[in-house]
Amino acid sequence: MEKSNKQKTKYTILIKNFAKSFSLGILCLILLWVLSLYFTNNKISIDSILKFHNTNLVFFVTVDLLPLFLAIYGLYISNKRFEEMTKVKKALTLQTENIKKTALFAEKIGNGDFEYEYAVNGENDVLGNSLIEMRNSLLASSKREQDYNWIVSSVSEVGELLRSNNELVLLSELIISFLTRKINAVQGAFYIVNYDNEKDVFIELVGSYAYNKKKYFKGKFYFGQGLVGQAIIEQDTVYRTEIPQDYVSISSGLLGEQKPKAILIVPLINEEKVYGAVEFAGFESFTPLQIKFIQELSDILARTISSVKINENTVRLLAEVNKSQQRTHVLLENASEVIGIYDAKGVVSYISPSVRNILGYDPEDIIGKNETDRVHEKGVETVNKMFSDLNKNPENPVTVQYTYIRPDGSRIWVESTGRNLIDNPSVNGILLNTIDITERRKGEIEQRERAKMQALSENSPDIILRFDINYNVSYINPVITKYTGIAANKFLSVHLDNLSLKPEIISKWREIIASVVAKSKSSITEMEFNHHADDKLFMKVSALPEFKKNGELESVLMILHDITDEKVAEHTIQIANRKVTDSINYALRIQNSILPQEVVIQDVFKESFVLFRPKDVVSGDFPFFYQKGSDIYFAAVDCTGHGVPGALLSVIGSLILTELVTHETLTPSVVLDKLHESVVRTLRQGQIGGENERDGMDVGLCRLNLITGEFMFSGAHRPLYIVRHDQKEDEELEQIKGDNYPIGGVQYRGRQKFTNFETTLKKGDKIFICSDGYPDQFGGEDSENLKKIGPKKIRKLLVENKDLNMLETHTKLVDYFDTWKGESKQLDDVLFLGVKFMPVQR
Repeated sequence: MEKSNKQKTKYTILIKNFAKSFSLGILCLILLWVLSLYFTNNKISIDSILKFHNTNLVFFVTVDLLPLFLAIYGLYISNKRFEEMTKVKKALTLQTENIKKTALFAEKIGNGDFEYEYAVNGENDVLGNSLIEMRNSLLASSKREQDYNWIVSSVSEVGELLRSNNELVLLSELIISFLTRKINAVQGAFYIVNYDNEKDVFIELVGSYAYNKKKYFKGKFYFGQGLVGQAIIEQDTVYRTEIPQDYVSISSGLLGEQKPKAILIVPLINEEKVYGAVEFAGFESFTPLQIKFIQELSDILARTISSVKINENTVRLLAEVNKSQQRTHVLLENASEVIGIYDAKGVVSYISPSVRNILGYDPEDIIGKNETDRVHEKGVETVNKMFSDLNKNPENPVTVQYTYIRPDGSRIWVESTGRNLIDNPSVNGILLNTIDITERRKGEIEQRERAKMQALSENSPDIILRFDINYNVSYINPVITKYTGIAANKFLSVHLDNLSLKPEIISKWREIIASVVAKSKSSITEMEFNHHADDKLFMKVSALPEFKKNGELESVLMILHDITDEKVAEHTIQIANRKVTDSINYALRIQNSILPQEVVIQDVFKESFVLFRPKDVVSGDFPFFYQKGSDIYFAAVDCTGHGVPGALLSVIGSLILTELVTHETLTPSVVLDKLHESVVRTLRQGQIGGENERDGMDVGLCRLNLITGEFMFSGAHRPLYIVRHDQKEDEELEQIKGDNYPIGGVQYRGRQKFTNFETTLKKGDKIFICSDGYPDQFGGEDSENLKKIGPKKIRKLLVENKDLNMLETHTKLVDYFDTWKGESKQLDDVLFLGVKFMPVQR
């Protein structure tokens, strides 16, 4: 249908131009006949013409066919121009669609929608390919963050389990069952090193779990014996995917007996002492993330085993209380915990002498007082609940942690395990074993922070390294291997000058470190990192000074972030932007070739101006000017949008307006009615599949007779201002508001025909029309409360400057706009036309 309409339009234009050219040829032929008879002294008549033809056959052949030649030439030129305009429209439409599609994809990425489907327009779609690469990079970064969050949250869950129980066997079973499920293993085992007898130190299996059930296995190993003994004696993780033939198989009612495909053993180490190990078997390989998670628990579990062992020793000591009072006193005084007996309400009846060394109080300062008197306010509820739970459930021990206030006001963290022994005649009260866990808490906090930093560092895509003040490498993360091919351990404790890197890299690092050391301030710079001959890498280097507690500089931390992709993308985007800019500039040339130039308008109206300021390169606003005899049509047109979309609509509007006023002399209101119909039809508004239901234009259209001063105006959402030559200072100018609906769009139901305003202009009268870009501009003197210029200020400005010529009026309007706008952005295209009527003599 669209193609058919296009052909009809084409044929109509070709026929009209053929007719015009043929008519012009007829007029020229008649003129040549008359001139020929005149210069040959023949009478001008039909007979003379026929006689002349009889005597001049050559004249007949060469001249009489002139109308046909002109018609054919006009038909050729018209067809060529029509095809060129069709190509321009098609190119603009395609460019606009590509820009919208790419902008939508960029918006989806900015909103976090990484799954949005987007197809690039071939290998030359540089911007599209760059956006896809950016999306992939963001997805990879999101995955690393998810891995880090999983480790931190899982470690926290283990911490909760460790605080829930203080009995070693039960605790080991809880931990191994949780970890086995957490890393999707099919079997797990928890071992501790038994140091009770220095002459017989062995490894003991205390907890096992398989197929979602507790397993009752027994095991005893010595250092170096089997994979478990090997991991413990070497104090290093053992991970095997090639399992020995004699290794234990896994029995299942569903699977039969199968040998595992992967074995993971992690020793539990604290302060270089091994307290045990955890072992896992799986039918699938363990991921690096799962292995890293288990390794992060090594120190925490080792500390817990140590603490539980201490508690168990304390229980054994209490069992010997009745054997020897003197021995008990000595033991209690030197114990690593405080033993207290309390009544049901928490009042102390007995406290061990160790309270002096651990909590800082003498026993007599505490006996007879409530436990909560020395507890920080945030822990009071915890302690009261402990006593309440012990009274309600005497058979269940309770372990809590809280902050204790020492006599000097300092605070320490303690852990108390309470048992209700009120019915025991030897105790006759609630027994509390309290230990100082301040260092353990600090260690846990440090371990969590270290785990966070370690996880961030080990999994970071950036190169992270630390130099001491002597330029020796004290830390470097594994990613250095990716960029250099050199293992990270080859850098540790190596002086900067002895690193196996290119001299230019070492020189740049020395310069950065020296700057940080000299200024004791952070430094951010960029550098090339070309370790291999075919490398072309760029790094952003952030260097930070690290200080000791006394303020002395201890080391320099350097973080190298690979910005090669950003550099390439930046270059690519610059090329893409240049291509887009070139396309827009080409569109500007096309738009300028179609729209009237100010010099053409001023050739007709000597006293006139065109204030034209596009917001972007091309404009949705455009002036219209067409002369038809002594009648002049001129208009200020404001299309929907600005930039390329607005410019495309402006081309459509300009062509339709030209077509409408070319063939017949119409009133402005009729022109606007026909323009509205053409825009609705061209944009297929109101039809199925139409997507531009609200697109259109606001128009202020004038028709002025240069001789009589007869003036007509019709407005679509745009007003007309008339300043009469005899306008007085205190008089308001004439304002014709126009109709309150636009050209195009189907949202205005039941709209009427446009109204036609008529008047007669006298010599010196001035008329002004403009788009909404000028009155809608925000600005003003108060930068905190920006306002629009508004129509009222425009009317006042025109009246105040009514005596100025049109060039001076133009300058006043420009100055006022710039002053009002100030530092604010221009919001829309600006178009302002002014014409002073000066009659033309007949």
